[in-house]
Amino acid sequence: MRDWKAETIRFYQDHAGAYEQRTKAILEDKAFLEKRDAFLSLLPGKEILDLGSGPGRDATYFKKQGYNPLCLDISPEMVKRCQQKGLTAITEDIETLNLNKQFDGIWSCASLVHLPKQHLPATLKKMKIHLRPKGILHIGMKEGSFEGYQYDKRVEDWRFISLWENNPLVNTITKEFQILSFDRIEPDRLDYLCTPH
Repeated sequence: MRDWKAETIRFYQDHAGAYEQRTKAILEDKAFLEKRDAFLSLLPGKEILDLGSGPGRDATYFKKQGYNPLCLDISPEMVKRCQQKGLTAITEDIETLNLNKQFDGIWSCASLVHLPKQHLPATLKKMKIHLRPKGILHIGMKEGSFEGYQYDKRVEDWRFISLWENNPLVNTITKEFQILSFDRIEPDRLDYLCTPH
């Protein structure tokens, strides 16, 4: 059986530069930028955990807006890229998250897509522990019904991915969180802003 976690780390170690260049395009996406600003507008304070931060695209924005982001990624290369931008960043596994700290907001933009679906409920519990009672969680997911290894033709490599339909994902999220808003952003993004029950 393939080790999805080790392969996820390898994928982002090998393709960090290409990923960083490719994901800059989302900064031209008005719906994404509005969702990011809506997240900030709801925060009760300045402390943000950028969960699966990648190279720090969103954390850089949060910092410029006067917030205190902590970048967390499983890929050491992504953490290094965050640190090179002057961001505070640590290498950590989302599933074993144990920071001994609570945040005003957790920003999770397309990072949970790399978890097997059966692992999401326990991971959401971990995230809830790290969120202040009136804190805000952003979850950005890819829509679909696929779970497994998907070929990314842009870098000619395989990675593990879980695509969710809205209803089963809502059922999973609402075990731990109240959904404050939901947007389906074309072509295939599901975006949620949530707060703990």
